[in-house]
Amino acid sequence: MVSWNAVNGNGHTFDGAGPSYWDGQGGNGGVTKPAPMMKISISGVYKDVKVLNSPARTYSVSNPAPLTMTNLIIDNSASITRTIVSPSTEVLTSLSPGTPALEDMEFLSDQALRIKTKSDATSASVSDVTYSGNTATGMKRFGVIIDQVMLAQLPLDLHQATIGTPGNGVTLSGVNFVDAQTTISVNSGAQRVAVNCGVGSCTGSWDWSKLKVTGGSAGKITNFSGIKGFSQ
Repeated sequence: MVSWNAVNGNGHTFDGAGPSYWDGQGGNGGVTKPAPMMKISISGVYKDVKVLNSPARTYSVSNPAPLTMTNLIIDNSASITRTIVSPSTEVLTSLSPGTPALEDMEFLSDQALRIKTKSDATSASVSDVTYSGNTATGMKRFGVIIDQVMLAQLPLDLHQATIGTPGNGVTLSGVNFVDAQTTISVNSGAQRVAVNCGVGSCTGSWDWSKLKVTGGSAGKITNFSGIKGFSQ
């Protein structure tokens, strides 16, 4: 767990030794996997860090005050050459009060950008999430996914815990793509963007004019019509 006020990785690499864990049974099945690989609980700046071969989920982020994450690389491309099913590996963002900003991040993984909230949570909120200048290639499931379905105990098949029946106890607002364009490409079987909100829980107007996602097919947007400047 990282809990300093500022982290500058200076381009160094954290190697999660993924090939030792990738058994085709996901983050909750088979051999026990460290998931997330890294817990980030800071405010301020987290930058210039590369993660290689994360066993399952890469980051869990909880920021008590404004946090900027910039120039980060998550490289799990080695899993593509394996004959077994590669793990579900992504940034799992569990956001606390504050204003998180994610900039200049590069992903080689299953899902590029994801916000997921617990379906059974009550009186909670996630707000003011800003993405800028991120790059992702070869996503195998989703380009961008915002999903208000997170189970307390995930099933072995992670697909069962994604795009199910959303809860509405977490208000989600102010998710924007700004400044430098975020560019994501997904594989043919993947969905470009999927948004799965509880009834009335996603609010306001979200500026996605600086998001470009190519490949795959369009995902479903459920219970929200506030995304502006983007279509798929």
